[in-house]
Amino acid sequence: MNFKRKKSLIISVLGVVVAMSLISIQLVYAASPDAPLSLYEGYEEDSLLFAEIYAKQHGVTVNEAIHRFELQDLVGDLDAEISSKEVETFAGLWIEHTPEFRVVVLFTHNAEETIEPYIQKYRGLAEIIEVRTVEMSLLKLQNV
Repeated sequence: MNFKRKKSLIISVLGVVVAMSLISIQLVYAASPDAPLSLYEGYEEDSLLFAEIYAKQHGVTVNEAIHRFELQDLVGDLDAEISSKEVETFAGLWIEHTPEFRVVVLFTHNAEETIEPYIQKYRGLAEIIEVRTVEMSLLKLQNV
């Protein structure tokens, strides 16, 4: 057998081995009682992989990781809306993953009153939002 032919054969065999490994990993995962695939319909493989990694890093289930990802999408929407509508008092926000999962939102004054209509709109975030009062708005900080 010449070198080119051996090389092609080796590459083909490696491709089959990799494909079989991926299939067997998916089958083992599908059989896992912790992660029934029906719960993840509509999720791409990459999203599931990220959820699995997040779950391991934060000591939560894959379901909880996916739920947190969905909440993070809502936080992005909330941030965009508050950034444009509360320019004078909004001072920023961030997501904390530990010790507990929450969203901290900063305003210069009337924090509780200012956040209330947004909590009504983004009900999924109601239990995890914490508001704080600070001295300078994001607008002023950007102009310093």
